[in-house]
Amino acid sequence: QPVFAPYRDKIKMNNKRQQDYAGQLSYEYIKVQSAAVSDPIHR
Repeated sequence: QPVFAPYRDKIKMNNKRQQDYAGQLSYEYIKVQSAAVSDPIHR
């Protein structure tokens, strides 16, 4: 059991990082979408 502890923590860390990355992506996407909506020239 203790042998897998660091590995499990590493997986948890990766999951956290992927969630942060996904959140960043959706934030960028929303920013771009709202910019496109508020600025008709770029459409």
